[in-house]
Order: sequence, then structure tokens, then C-alpha cells
Amino acid sequence: MKETSKLSALRSTATLTFALMLCLATFIPSPFYIKPRDAHLFCAVLAGSVLGGFSGAGAAGIYIIAGISGLKVFLNGERGWKIFTGEYAGFIWGLFIASIISGLIAGIPLETEKKVSLKTLLVLAAASIAASFSYLAAGAAFYYRALQEFPPRFMQTAVWNITISLASVPFSAFIRPAAAKILYPSDKVNREIEEFLRKNKSRKH
Repeated sequence: MKETSKLSALRSTATLTFALMLCLATFIPSPFYIKPRDAHLFCAVLAGSVLGGFSGAGAAGIYIIAGISGLKVFLNGERGWKIFTGEYAGFIWGLFIASIISGLIAGIPLETEKKVSLKTLLVLAAASIAASFSYLAAGAAFYYRALQEFPPRFMQTAVWNITISLASVPFSAFIRPAAAKILYPSDKVNREIEEFLRKNKSRKH
């Protein structure tokens, strides 16, 4: 029970860390044409690829809740629910969707993964590209609904966003083995599963 609680605390801390990264990305300077929106996408894809779909989406969800609650973490220092009535709402929801998609494809990190392998890199690349497309689809859909036109320079933006997403691949590949040891150690995960099954069995009786 103590091990389960410890793992839960570690996973929650990791989720909060990525949520903080998303919030701080709003205030980064813009070298090499990297804008806060690009940094948000990078962090969201990285969160999903490193933590898995559930925890990655949790990080993006906390970021969204922080903005709705009044913190100036959205683009241009905006905050509150009002932004979700405008043309850029889809790009915010897109971060949440992108983190889920990247996490579902990449899966939770496992100790059995090699530190760097072609298979891992290909899976992470596929996760990043799929996440980028889902982000773009959500953003374009809301933008078109609000203004009856697609975002300006949409194709150039799409290519750039895919590039930003793919930039997360080497970082994910480097971080995942450490995340597996800390957050999902095989022996403790097996004990978690056994404990879960034992609780369910006792409830049925």
C-alpha cells in the first residue's frame, strides 16, 4: 500500500511538473522563431510521450484549468473562460488532445525499453506527428467556426508544427527510460496490479 501511494505521489509530481512547463512556456523569449504557441505544443507532445496518455493529458488539463482560473498562462497573457469563445480556443483544446494522442501511441514508459532503439524512435515520431495533426485539426476547426476561414498561412504553420512536434522525439527517447524506473518500475507495477485485482476480488465477495 505504501509503495502504491509513493508511486501515485511521484506520478502526480511528474504531471504537475509538465503542467508547470506548459504554463511557463507562455513567457519564454522567442529565439529562432520559436513562439510560445510552439513551445506549448512541444511541451504537450513531450508530456504525452513521456508520461503516457492519462498523465500527459492531466498535465495539459491542469494548464487549461490554471488559465480558466485566472492565471495569465494563455497566449498574449489572456485568461479566463472568454478565450474559449474565440477563434483560438481550438488551439488550447488541441494541446489537451495532442497530449492524449501522443501518450496513447507512445504508451507509458517501460523498463524493458532500450535506451535508444530504432523502434522506439519510430513510435515516438509517429506519436508526435499524429499529435501535431490532431492539434492542427482542433485549432483549424474552431478558427473556421468563428471566422469562416482557415487560419492564415495554415500550410506553413502545419509544416512548422510537425517539425516542432518531431523535435520532442530525442528528448522523449532520452527521458522515458528514467521515467520508467521512477514512475513505472516493473516489480512495483506488478504489485499494483496484484493489489488492484485483490481489492476487486474482495469486493465481489
